[in-house]
Amino acid sequence: MTQPGTQEPNDNPAQQGYPAAAEPAGVAAVAEKPKKSKKAKLLSILIVVVLACAAVGVRMWMKGNSKERAIEKSVEMPLEENKLPQDVDQVTTWTDLKADGKTIVFTYEIADDAAEQFKADEANKATMSDGLKDEACSDSSLKKQFSNGATVRYEYFTEGGEKVFTDDVKARDC
Repeated sequence: MTQPGTQEPNDNPAQQGYPAAAEPAGVAAVAEKPKKSKKAKLLSILIVVVLACAAVGVRMWMKGNSKERAIEKSVEMPLEENKLPQDVDQVTTWTDLKADGKTIVFTYEIADDAAEQFKADEANKATMSDGLKDEACSDSSLKKQFSNGATVRYEYFTEGGEKVFTDDVKARDC
């Protein structure tokens, strides 16, 4: 209640001298989203493209990595079955088997006198290369690794560690 001679406070802005806010008839006022600038849109697109490329790159890396792991595992079993070094013939000893990325490396040591004869005879190298290709291409476990992108490398060294001969066999050679 108001006392005589005083006025009650008026909450109506229009009656206080302020214009009334216009509201749409029958529609609640909805706040508009601010529009994105061109820079913000381009930045958003760039982020999506970078993330997509990163995802594809990780997937390709993991796929390649899983093939390398399969190749490494393919080497473990023969190593468990074959105690190295192992004599192959009178002048050749199988000394190592390892995976180096996607390359399966068989390492052999040749007696020094046989190595000298081998180095001097180019026809012998060609015959040896053909025989190694035939051997790798007919081995079922190596064939499987060729499908993983493996290369089979045969390395021959002298007893003193000098490289005598190296030959790589790939799937396309079979």
